[in-house]
Amino acid sequence: MPETLMTPDELAQRYFLARILWWRNDLEQLDAAAIAELVRALKSADVEMREQVRRELPEVWDAYAKEENREQVKVWLAALVAATAAGVVNKVTEAWTVSATQSLKAYNDIVSFSGAAKNVETIPVLADTVKTLANKADFGGRLLSDWVYRAFDEGAINAIVESLDRSLAKGWSYQRAVKDLLGTAIDTGFAITQRQCITIARSYTQQASVNAQLAVYEKNKDIIKGVKWTAILDNRVCPLCASVDGNIYLWGQPRPPMRRHENCRCIWTPVLKSWRELGIDRDELEAAARPWVIREPGPVGAGGRKILYAGTTKENFAGWWKTLPVEQQIKSIGPIRTRLINSGKLTWKDLVDKDTGRYYTLEQLGFDQAGNPLR
Repeated sequence: MPETLMTPDELAQRYFLARILWWRNDLEQLDAAAIAELVRALKSADVEMREQVRRELPEVWDAYAKEENREQVKVWLAALVAATAAGVVNKVTEAWTVSATQSLKAYNDIVSFSGAAKNVETIPVLADTVKTLANKADFGGRLLSDWVYRAFDEGAINAIVESLDRSLAKGWSYQRAVKDLLGTAIDTGFAITQRQCITIARSYTQQASVNAQLAVYEKNKDIIKGVKWTAILDNRVCPLCASVDGNIYLWGQPRPPMRRHENCRCIWTPVLKSWRELGIDRDELEAAARPWVIREPGPVGAGGRKILYAGTTKENFAGWWKTLPVEQQIKSIGPIRTRLINSGKLTWKDLVDKDTGRYYTLEQLGFDQAGNPLR
C-alpha cells in the first residue's frame, strides 16, 4: 500500500473530525441567524422603552427626588423591561430548541456514517428528547430567565438608576436630566444588556448542541468509550484550550465543560474502542493526522490572512508546538517560557491556571525574569 494512503482506522477518525467541524460551521450559521433576530428584537425594544421613559419620566423624576420613593421607582423600572426580557427568554428558548434538534439529527448522521453503519444506535428526534437536551444547558445553577433579567438589571436598569442619581447629586434641571438619561445613559446601559443577552444566547444554543452530541456518543458506549478534547491547531488557540488539547475523558469520569469561554472553537471527538476492546485480535487503532496552520498576525480582512506555515500532525497541541520554528514558539509565549519548555523544566500544562485560563507568571512558576529557579 502506498505510504500516502490512510488506513481504515485513520480514515474513520479523519471522517469524524471533518464531519464534526463541518457541522460546527453549519451551527454557527444557525447561531448567527438567531443572534441577528435577537438583536433586531432588542433594538425595537430599545425604541419602545425610550418612548415609555419619555412619557413617564416627569412623574418618575418627581417621585425619585424623594428617597422614600426610590424603591418604588426601581419596581417601575423592573416592570418597564419585563416584557422585553420575557421576549428575550422566548427567543433564546426557540434558538436552543433548534440547536438541539438540528444537532441531534447531525450527530445521528455522523455516528451512523449517514445510515451506512446499521448497528449504530441513533436517538429519535422527539419533542420530549429535544426538550430534555435543551434543558440540560445549565449555567451556574441559574434559570435562563435569571440570566436574562440579570442582563437587564446590570445594563439598562442600572444605567437609568445611575443617571437619576447623578442628576440629583449634581443638581441638574429636569431638562438636563432628560438629556443625560435618554442620551448617553440608555445607550450605554442597553449596549451592556445587548452584549450579555448575545453571550447568553450563544452559550445556551452551543451547550444544547454539545448535549445532543454527547447523548448520541454515549448511546453507543459499546463502540465509543469516551471523548477527546480537540482544539484547532493554529496561532489563535487560547492557552486554556491548548493545555487540555488531546485529553481523553472516559464515560463516568469528570470532564470540563466544552465551550470554556466565548468564541471557543474546540470540539469533542469520539474515542473509539480499540479492536481488542471490541474482541477482535488486531493491532490497535492508529492516530489520525489533523491539519494545522500558522497565519500572519492582524485582522482577517478580505481573502484571509497569509499562511506562514501549514501541515498535518498526529500530536496534541503540546507536541505540535514543539515542532514549530523557534521564532514562532517565542511569538506565542515569549522567549523565557519557550526556553523552559524546550529544556524540559516546564510543560504546557504547567503554564496555565485551569480556573482562569491565564498564564501563570514566571514567579508563580518558580522562576525569576531571566528563567533561573527561585531559591
